[in-house]
Amino acid sequence: YNDNNKEDKYNLPSNSQFSDNDVIILTKQPRGSGDIFDAASVPTDRDAIKCEARVIGTGPRYIDVAMPKGAFEAAFGPAPNDYNNNSKENNRQLRLRADRFFSNVPYNRMVSAISQITALPERMSDEKEKTAMVKRLDPALREVVISTYGHSNPDYPAPDADLQALAKKIAKPPFKSSTQLANEVLRYIQASHMNRGTFPPFNPPQLTSIAAALSRRFTMIQGPPGTGKTTVAAAIGFGFVHQSRQLSPHARVLACAFSNVGADQLALSLIKVGLKVVRVGRPSSIAPELWDSTLDAAIEKDPDAQRALSAAAEATALLRKNG
Repeated sequence: YNDNNKEDKYNLPSNSQFSDNDVIILTKQPRGSGDIFDAASVPTDRDAIKCEARVIGTGPRYIDVAMPKGAFEAAFGPAPNDYNNNSKENNRQLRLRADRFFSNVPYNRMVSAISQITALPERMSDEKEKTAMVKRLDPALREVVISTYGHSNPDYPAPDADLQALAKKIAKPPFKSSTQLANEVLRYIQASHMNRGTFPPFNPPQLTSIAAALSRRFTMIQGPPGTGKTTVAAAIGFGFVHQSRQLSPHARVLACAFSNVGADQLALSLIKVGLKVVRVGRPSSIAPELWDSTLDAAIEKDPDAQRALSAAAEATALLRKNG
């Protein structure tokens, strides 16, 4: 801060980049005021006392954060500004360092999902859990995941997979009408191109990829940058929607990407082919041109959702008043 202006003493640094929805790590500073360049002050230190939080608001002199109930006290003890706590343990000299961070929540969810996919039903004692696990994933796709590990790791429980037989399984259509519906989509795409419609011209390998994805249980499409993979993915998404509507008018298609940029590009491509898209993710990580397609925007436009949010806010205010 500027020594010549005492008002600046408690202001956040002018180059602070904290913004709403940022994931941060709070790290206890062992020296009180702390030395941010000291190894013991950083969250990567083995003995660091830290806690994950999320930014919910910022101002010139403050950062509002949210974390699970009890997480702060468990890590650092009673909060210095918790005036409802009369404990003598409140440490008015407590100082915390805040660093922008990557949340481990998505990672833990990924590990959980992989664990569920690769779980062996014959080793499960709970019949309900076994039935639910089988329903979550096509058995052929689950076998692909398990056999991938088993083929290269002799210690894995399924080392003797017949890869040729497995390839035939995943080449079969997921539904009886898959091939017919895939042909309908391909005819529409090609006709659209001839009439200068929604879809661009696709070369034979791209059309083959689209047809395979719409008529097989599992398809991997590879290609260097600039070969039209995102455009092909949008065409496949269009085809999946067409197929899903034959199953149920309420069916939805989930499209995922490895990064926020990839998800944005895929969402924009799906919108270009005429699909209604809801982009799910942290608002701060979504491209501005997709704001009207975000879940938050959909909630803002839905009167029922607005009434539900208003009722929830009133209930919360009432609980705080009576609590």
